[in-house]
Amino acid sequence: MRRQLNLLLLIAIIGVVILIGYYLATKRKEPQKQLFMGEGTYQIGEILVDTVKGEIKFSGDVYKREGWVQFLIYVDGYKWLKEESAIISTTRLVDLQKSIALLDWRLWDELWYRKLKSGKLRNKAQKLSVFIKYKEKEIAAKELVLTEDELEIGDYIFLGSPYFDNRVLEDSPRVDCKHCPLFPLEEKVLREEFKRESGSSGYNLNSPLFLPRGTEVTIIIRQRIIRNKTQK
Repeated sequence: MRRQLNLLLLIAIIGVVILIGYYLATKRKEPQKQLFMGEGTYQIGEILVDTVKGEIKFSGDVYKREGWVQFLIYVDGYKWLKEESAIISTTRLVDLQKSIALLDWRLWDELWYRKLKSGKLRNKAQKLSVFIKYKEKEIAAKELVLTEDELEIGDYIFLGSPYFDNRVLEDSPRVDCKHCPLFPLEEKVLREEFKRESGSSGYNLNSPLFLPRGTEVTIIIRQRIIRNKTQK
């Protein structure tokens, strides 16, 4: 109990610092342009979003193909996670956040605040599935990792944190803030959040299904709606 209270106190302190930083940052930040491509298709940074098909697509490269990783896919944001990911993308995390919100902003809000893992998702039949595509072949993300846990999108790709995003995502793309004063606390809090209900964190890769290191792939996030049997 005391450990939890200490953690909450530290998060509260961080929150005040972040709010101040956010206020200063928003004065100089230029918004990322959202380009309308036609027929419900948009481009946000390096990401293509199809609101009709319910798909998000961006590219990445195979970085690891064996051993343990924290996440299957890394998008540019929390740079200390890059070395602990299997597929690396130069796509910005902030653009991915906007892309998911474009598909369904309420679902994104729940994902960001971790309500999905706490069982409070407003519609459990509506989720986002992750696939890796090479040439014409698609493989589900769940087949590329070895775990008995039921995984959600936030277990494959780190989607950000309400506590730290305003600071981390405002940094220059060239800045790796491992030596920043708040980094030890950031890592400690997030390491706890990465743990699933089973207590496990990350997973081993299913090496036989992985392509050689350096292979360029397409990451697809697909919205799926499972209808109840009573629905037509």
